[in-house]
Amino acid sequence: MAFLVLVFIIVSFYMLWVHVPYSKHKNDLAKVQQEIITENKYDSADYFNRYDGEKSYYIIHAKKEDKEQYAVFNDKHKLINVANFTKPSFHLDHLK
Repeated sequence: MAFLVLVFIIVSFYMLWVHVPYSKHKNDLAKVQQEIITENKYDSADYFNRYDGEKSYYIIHAKKEDKEQYAVFNDKHKLINVANFTKPSFHLDHLK
């Protein structure tokens, strides 16, 4: 019986102090991602994360008008920097 009580306490601790705050953080991050995608008219996003240093920044790797780009936004969702990338085209004609 004492073992079951101990397991219950451990599971309760995990759910209340680990899982619930983590889920809330991920949901908040998903909302910010959706706001940034909508506000900046991105087609899709492969990567999105928050960087916390002296200031907080959101980093996104997304497609906009068929161009891939990395963009950095501040905590007010204002664009700070962007880097455009084009996919290299590979020609394999020389392998024939």
